[in-house]
Parts: sequence; C-alpha cells; structure tokens
Amino acid sequence: MKLSIITVCKNDAENLERTIISVINQSFKDFEYIIIDGASNDNTIEIINKYKSHITKFVSEPDSGIFNAQNKGIKYSEGDYLCFLNAGDCFTNSEILKNIFDMEPKAEIIYGDINYKFNNGLIYRKKSFKRLTGLKFLVESLPHPSCFFKRKLFERVGQMDESFGMTSDYEFFLRAILQYNCSTQYIPLPVAVFNLEGLSSKYEHSNQAKAERKKIQEKYIDPKTLKIFRNFRVPIIFFLKKIRYLFYLILSRVNRNFTQIKQRF
Repeated sequence: MKLSIITVCKNDAENLERTIISVINQSFKDFEYIIIDGASNDNTIEIINKYKSHITKFVSEPDSGIFNAQNKGIKYSEGDYLCFLNAGDCFTNSEILKNIFDMEPKAEIIYGDINYKFNNGLIYRKKSFKRLTGLKFLVESLPHPSCFFKRKLFERVGQMDESFGMTSDYEFFLRAILQYNCSTQYIPLPVAVFNLEGLSSKYEHSNQAKAERKKIQEKYIDPKTLKIFRNFRVPIIFFLKKIRYLFYLILSRVNRNFTQIKQRF
C-alpha cells in the first residue's frame, strides 16, 4: 500500500466531514484512511459512520493532545508513506495525490505548498522553500498537511515528541532533517488547504508556541546561525516574507465577502 492518510479530530463534526469528502474524492486510490478521534461528544461518530465504507480504521478514545493522536495513527498505519490531514484541512483538488505519486517520489519527506484559508473564503498560497536549512527553519516550518512521510522514517528517528503541545511537528522536522539528515523532495504544487482555525493558529496559544519553538531551535540549530538570525539580517528577511501574508490577512478582515484563490505569487 502506497499511502496512509491519518485524520485527527475531536468535537469537530462539520469540519471533519469536509476533510473526509476531500479524501474519498481522490482519483488516486492506493491508500488506507485512518481516523483517530479524541472521544468526541458531538455528532462526530455519526459523521464517521456515514462514511464508514471509506474508512479503513477508526479509533475513538481519550488522548492527551493532537500529537498523541497522530502517534496513534502512526502505530496503526501500514502505508509506505503517511500524510496527516487533520479535521478541517482538505486536499486542494481530487487529482493532487495522483499528480504527486505519478512522479514516483523516493525521498523520506515529500512536501509541497499550502493554501491558507481565511474565514471569509480568501485563500493564500504559501510556497515552501526548495532547499531546507537551519536558517530557513528559523523563518518558517514546513506545512504538515502538505507533507508525506515515509513510515520507516518514524522507525529511524522516532515519533512526534508529545512534550511539545503546540509545535511537535516543527520539532520532528528539525530532528529528522537537521539531526538525521533525512532525504527530502519539494513538489511545486499546492497540496492541501489549511484551516486557520486550528489549535496552533489561535492567538491565545501563540506565546506557548513561541516558547516551544525557541527551545527546539536552541536544540537543533547551531549557535552561530541563531545569532545571525536574532541580531542581523534574518529578522528583516522574515518580515519581508510575511508581507504578502499580512496583506491578505488584513484584506480578509476588511472585506468579509471577498473570495479569491491566488495561485501564484
């Protein structure tokens, strides 16, 4: 089996259904679909039962957080590659998985671009770096819904570190790529649409996320690179890279009825 798609959810039935539909509508069919639910008490189970013929494995039980649930998904998976598409996130179109795996990728981490979706429907395509370095990880992380991980990579470098409640995926990327030098391949396609209502996107969690990221950076990135980033040109580069994102954020707040998909920047 080529792919295991893992969806983590809790009390998010409406968004979960949208995610499920984007998965089952894929023209590429060589995958299993795993849903890990954190003991929801809304109508999540009803939604899952509605599509149960398309779901390979389903677990509903209490967990200690999103990354604990993702680690469960890793344990249950059997595909060569794993993709984490959490409730509320969707694939960009029904052909994206076919387009990717028709390329016969071999790298341990395959990654593409992400579309950020604002509440008013505005969608901003964020392009990923083609080459990944410690300096670039100080600017931004990879978008995990647009990534595909070889299952054997988790056997080699370990699973998600659940001690990082907001940024365990960021820690995994730095550990796998900077410490273990895993192979990567960039595919210049928007793979998924990311729901900006997600936990790590909420303002009230930003301080925790910043503290976790700082701890992770000090563990995996050399002090010289950290000093350059914090004291010289990199903060300016960081600001410039965010200008377009901030423009779309402001636009989304000013014009509530504006809907546009911007494919290229």
